Amino acid sequence: MPEREPRLVLPKMLGETITTYCPDPDDLLLSSLYRTHEWIIMERLSEGPCPITPEDFNQGMGSVSTTGTYLCRCIDDPGFDLAFICIYKEIPLDGTEFNNLENRKKQATIESFVELDALKKFTETECTATPKLLGYQINSQGVNDVIPRGYIIHLIFEKVRGEPLEFEEEILSKITGFDMAIEIDPEYEWTDINFVIYDLVLLSSNYEKYVPTANDITTDKYEGWRW
Repeated sequence: MPEREPRLVLPKMLGETITTYCPDPDDLLLSSLYRTHEWIIMERLSEGPCPITPEDFNQGMGSVSTTGTYLCRCIDDPGFDLAFICIYKEIPLDGTEFNNLENRKKQATIESFVELDALKKFTETECTATPKLLGYQINSQGVNDVIPRGYIIHLIFEKVRGEPLEFEEEILSKITGFDMAIEIDPEYEWTDINFVIYDLVLLSSNYEKYVPTANDITTDKYEGWRW
């Protein structure tokens, strides 16, 4: 029996507007970074539902959500270029999509939003290697939505180049995708071995003779870590 395709939940939303507000107008930093703006949806780019079964949920796999990516632009500030908006919406457990409202309401969860926390951290510390977070909203779904009182999050961040970095030319690339980010204790002492642990480097060319696929590895003239 062929595998069932995940059901798409989010609408196209073309021409619809979303307003983001400053989370704390009294905070000088937050009020300068996340001002109130109105955004209009230009195009839906993708949607990726991540369904899980009730059994998986009971074993601690967390909530179920779908992630939609859209292209948008700011209506009230022409100084902004096109931006991306990611919508994270809690959806019913697999097989319960047509259960009654009360049953689906019980599935609502409280989540910590890792990607939002990561983007906020990078933006507020002026990191230049990641897209700038332009605004965000954390809301609850309506009483007649797919998960009454379930979460729905809007993240808006700058549209940056997505081409792979070529060594022959200088390209300003930025890193995206932080839904599995982990904040490292600032007191933690970083050592070179962590580059290997987190797969950030290849082994030194001195160790290639111990690698079964050494002939498939492009070598260079440098010793030590190779990026």
